[in-house]
Amino acid sequence: MAERILLLGASDRGKTYTVHQLAREAARTHKVALIDGDTGQSELGPPGTVSWAWMQPEGPQRGGTRFVGALSPASAALEQIIALTEVVRQAETAGAQLLFLDTPGYVAGPGARRFLASLVQALTPNRILVLEKDGELGSLPSLLATLSGAELSPLPVADAVVRKSPSVRATRRLTRLARALEGATEHQLALEGLTTLGATLGTGAPIAPHLARWAGTALRLSCVYGEIAEGTLALFVNGPLRPGWESLVGLTLDHFRVTRVRAISLTSLEGVCLGLHDEKGRYLGIGRFLGLDPETQRLKLSTTVPPEYLALLTFGRFRITADGQMLGELKPGEL
Repeated sequence: MAERILLLGASDRGKTYTVHQLAREAARTHKVALIDGDTGQSELGPPGTVSWAWMQPEGPQRGGTRFVGALSPASAALEQIIALTEVVRQAETAGAQLLFLDTPGYVAGPGARRFLASLVQALTPNRILVLEKDGELGSLPSLLATLSGAELSPLPVADAVVRKSPSVRATRRLTRLARALEGATEHQLALEGLTTLGATLGTGAPIAPHLARWAGTALRLSCVYGEIAEGTLALFVNGPLRPGWESLVGLTLDHFRVTRVRAISLTSLEGVCLGLHDEKGRYLGIGRFLGLDPETQRLKLSTTVPPEYLALLTFGRFRITADGQMLGELKPGEL
């Protein structure tokens, strides 16, 4: 197993600059892998992903990427820890002798402490390099060292490091998303034979199109597709959901012999960032969910990845435009 070095610090403490400098120096004598664990301000892959790369004198040479689908561990802590564990495994399997892990600046509050505590227990770093000003991290470094057995090494924060404004961070994220989507084209995929993760769509047995339309009429919703799974009928609706539709579900419950009816607005999902994978679960790239064709009931998406390779679609937790602008994060239950 490689020696694992984790950088810890709040946002705008120079973690990324420091980890690149240290990794570049270490690469003179070791096979060094750089792990980019900041999904919101990613350096190696598109936002919403974690990646690893070989550190070369001319800069990082990307090795692999895993899709998380969120811009902060606050939204997907478990998914991010699993993804980071996987890219570390990939780097070590490829022969890395030394790993530098750049973490997000998510360090404040109970949720951040739980995330970082779980992360160090999963990855068991040998050393934790701590960048902080005026003891701002409090007891967090010692907690993580206790849980992982890692050695703590404080590092000074350079005076030249300045805080980036939210607009600067947003612009940087937009640029990287736009680059990942440049040249994307629209495709339609049959849901049959396609595996989905992170959304209700594609997880149940489809009902006949005329039955979906009938349910829509009964509920006064424009339903274009429906699925049943574990006693729940999920109806997918073009346009917004009409207030009060829940009071009309009685006939639909009886007809389909289900215990619950859910209505999901496809309009609210337009632009959801997708992680695209092949039949072995290997990451291929990102895309945007565009909806369902009401006639063919095929899933519509936009991506640069050839559609014939797509087998697994992971729904992220944020929506974007074709040129990478943020449309917002999804609320619980929208997927």
